[in-house]
Amino acid sequence: MNKQLFPGTRRGVAHEKMLALLYQNLGSKVSGGELFRASGNQVNYQRRLRELKEDGWLIDFEHGGLDGKGWYTLRPPFPSGERFQRIGTADRMRVLVRDDWTCQLCGANRKTNPAIELQVDHRIPFALSKDNSERNLQTLCKDCNLGKKAHCRDCVKQNCTNCNLAFQK
Repeated sequence: MNKQLFPGTRRGVAHEKMLALLYQNLGSKVSGGELFRASGNQVNYQRRLRELKEDGWLIDFEHGGLDGKGWYTLRPPFPSGERFQRIGTADRMRVLVRDDWTCQLCGANRKTNPAIELQVDHRIPFALSKDNSERNLQTLCKDCNLGKKAHCRDCVKQNCTNCNLAFQK
């Protein structure tokens, strides 16, 4: 595989093989079963796909497929190769404490509802900001975070500074 063609791939062989298959079928659907086989039959091939998405590759998913494992489609633009940095555990805890274990969108609180799943989210998506600092992080419940991600993916705004999902009034 030409490393210059895939500068955003700095992970393992399974990632490279799946990416090569998606690139060969650029803009077309590739079944989950084909990606499973391309990964060397790794049972956690879906995690490898999530990691590629974290690196900035735009991979769409659609339910269905011949094998029931869904369809995946790679689309441009391609990442520059700058690697997504995970939010450290200490930073994650500081944000949760700062936000009082409360979802900043819906107000769900872990203290009153221990079953609520809280996540630390980038106010301005990392792909746009390259910012993992605490000022760009907020606490969201899982449902709000999934809704925000779906909204951001389809957003047409020039920037996020006036977005109420990133900066609540």
